[in-house]
Amino acid sequence: MGTTIVVIERVHPERGVRIRILLNTRSFGRTDHDPGIDYVTAYDYRDLSQPEHATDAQILEYQFELFNNQIESAHAHAYSAAGNRSLSVGDVVSIEDRYYQCEASGWTRLDTTPRLESSTQR
Repeated sequence: MGTTIVVIERVHPERGVRIRILLNTRSFGRTDHDPGIDYVTAYDYRDLSQPEHATDAQILEYQFELFNNQIESAHAHAYSAAGNRSLSVGDVVSIEDRYYQCEASGWTRLDTTPRLESSTQR
């Protein structure tokens, strides 16, 4: 009798964390969230640099530094080369399906999904 070997393909969960940078198109620097304001997806990528147990606060601070050209990386270069302005007060960063608005000091988690004017993946 022969032995049957069954090969099971391993499914690897997606690594990293999905990040989207949403720029406020109508009220640059606004500190309160207005669900009627449109955002544009300026950058959408999977951040593989984050430690497995990084908190949202740590990820947000890294994104702020990255998209304000404080950290050298291919993502920062591509973001700037596309003509995007720096990440600022009133803009939103999504971590997977959680949305945070940039404040003058820190971040506020949004209860609603920001309304997108257009969605361009770069």
